[in-house]
Amino acid sequence: MDDKRIAPSATNRRYWDVSGAPKLLFGGSNTHNLFQWTDRRLTEHLDLLVECGGNYVRNTMSDREEHGIPPFAAGPDGTFDLDTWSDEYWERLSTFLTETARRGIVVHLTLWDQHDLSDALWKVHPWNPACNANYDAAALPDAKAFFRTVDDDNSVVIDYQQRFVDRILDTTLPYRHVLYNVGNEAWTGLRWERFWASRIHERAQAAGAGAYVTAMHIAPETTVRSTISHRESFDFADVSQVNQEAMGRMGRSHMDSLLLWRSLIPEHDPFPMTIEKVYRGGDRDDHQFGTTRMAQHRYWRNVFGGCSTVRFHRPIREGWGGIGLTEPAQAMVRSMRLFVDAFDVPASTPHNDVIVSDTDDGPYCLARLGVAYAFLFLNGGSVEFDPWFDLASFRCRWLDVDSSRWSDRDGQIGVDWHEYTVWTGESARVPRYGRCALNAPADGLWVAVLTPTTEAAS
Repeated sequence: MDDKRIAPSATNRRYWDVSGAPKLLFGGSNTHNLFQWTDRRLTEHLDLLVECGGNYVRNTMSDREEHGIPPFAAGPDGTFDLDTWSDEYWERLSTFLTETARRGIVVHLTLWDQHDLSDALWKVHPWNPACNANYDAAALPDAKAFFRTVDDDNSVVIDYQQRFVDRILDTTLPYRHVLYNVGNEAWTGLRWERFWASRIHERAQAAGAGAYVTAMHIAPETTVRSTISHRESFDFADVSQVNQEAMGRMGRSHMDSLLLWRSLIPEHDPFPMTIEKVYRGGDRDDHQFGTTRMAQHRYWRNVFGGCSTVRFHRPIREGWGGIGLTEPAQAMVRSMRLFVDAFDVPASTPHNDVIVSDTDDGPYCLARLGVAYAFLFLNGGSVEFDPWFDLASFRCRWLDVDSSRWSDRDGQIGVDWHEYTVWTGESARVPRYGRCALNAPADGLWVAVLTPTTEAAS
């Protein structure tokens, strides 16, 4: 990456500037804690993402799963010393940051995840007093108390938590391509979240660096509310959980939620909405996360709903959890690259208001009215829309999303011209720009991109 540090764009603070201009960030990855992958397993996965055209990954500071190692060193008896680091853990983090920076990949880094300390994981985790030599159960009786240290003013454990977070920040702040998330699916409360957000900002300021922070809640609207209300703590809102059916967000309601939250962000103080997880529950139509096809639909809806980033969540067992960077995800990432290279997403605004025909789930529209339009068709079909401008000189290109290629069935837009009577002091016949019609070339996922012809543009 170049020397510019990632930040909300000065020209459009709803999107991220990583190289002098606002850009859409998008990707997918096959694990949530990529820094724990080593050697070719890591580099080949990052290379695949770049080859597909992606530029965005998630990374939790987690040591769970078979490839994870903890941040602390253990003695011969297996007891951890929280005052002694595991050098390999931090070397892995540095390597991961170097390799992502080299490839122009933005990292969305999460500090805390309560799932790391749940159930059987807690029994063997270094933070458990039964597994370390630094404090006893009186200081930390259970895993839930670990996330109450700020509320309980538990200075003993907070000191170790701060030391851990400070080491993360000392490692990451010299890099310019990292966004920060206090907690994954946080239930820990506002005081905890603001405490760690402040820690990040203070350390970044001391280092002469910029840091942008969110706290991602299981209820995405809570993240938006917190960000609007506490701008001194939070710089953007991650609304990933909108991609769960358990949150009641399917089809048009998924889009409507994104548009509602976007509309509530104050125009005088806008900030990005991000998506770091698009789920999949399995192709048996899982009631919580949905099928592979639903995940692909959500991926595109998130972009047409105005989100600044989007990423497929990692698969777990039998594909449950997400589609990561598997082949169905690769096709979407490749197509997204084709789309963003042909259409300026950050310069555009969700404009479903131009659509005249009404369906249960799309088509959806991004547009700079009179300049460029994009329509998302999730299941083929057609759309009637009123562009409010004369599109007679516009060209339509069709992106076959599933095949990651531009269709050879491009052509002019069907314009339905009308006349109607207006009162201007006397009756007059005035031309109406009227409705336009688009018909997808076939069933499936399509994006229509409408731009002026070369002759008209010149």
